[in-house]
Amino acid sequence: MYKSDAALRPLLDAFNAQKTEANMWAVMAAVPTLERVTIEPGRQYMVYNKVNPTHFLSANATQGSLYSVENDSAQVFTFEKDSNGNYLLHHVNTGLYAGKTSYSTRPVPAVKASEAIAFSVVSNSEGWSLLTCTQPTSASYATLNNSTSDKVRPFNKTGPSFFLVHLSQSTHHHGYHNAQHF
Repeated sequence: MYKSDAALRPLLDAFNAQKTEANMWAVMAAVPTLERVTIEPGRQYMVYNKVNPTHFLSANATQGSLYSVENDSAQVFTFEKDSNGNYLLHHVNTGLYAGKTSYSTRPVPAVKASEAIAFSVVSNSEGWSLLTCTQPTSASYATLNNSTSDKVRPFNKTGPSFFLVHLSQSTHHHGYHNAQHF
């Protein structure tokens, strides 16, 4: 995900006006120089689902599992980077973390910090992210996804299904700033 395509705009305009190989290579050469947006450890994020965009990722302390809650943008996560470049998903509201994924019939556990498992976060150019457990019980079921019962279960999906939006420092839990999404 790139912070802005402003640097590409004149090159893209030139290519669209005159589709030459030189103009195409100018665009291709500029892409690696664009500023990438990355997750900022310690920053607070809302995480919402692609299939149910009014549902936010949350953790239920009573049930000990991740779930999604409708229309509650006060659900806040931080992403704590590990030494391998993956992240512990920390639910700020409960203090719980995402645990090890199991099988598709079992919700993803919400656990204490000592039991937390890191997740890789891979985003596409539209900002949707794939959250994948790095130590799943079954490699076939490592990706987080919402079930129809609002439980978050592991899935054998390869497409991104969550959108991470960092909270604006000025609005805290009551709003979000979507200029930087992943």
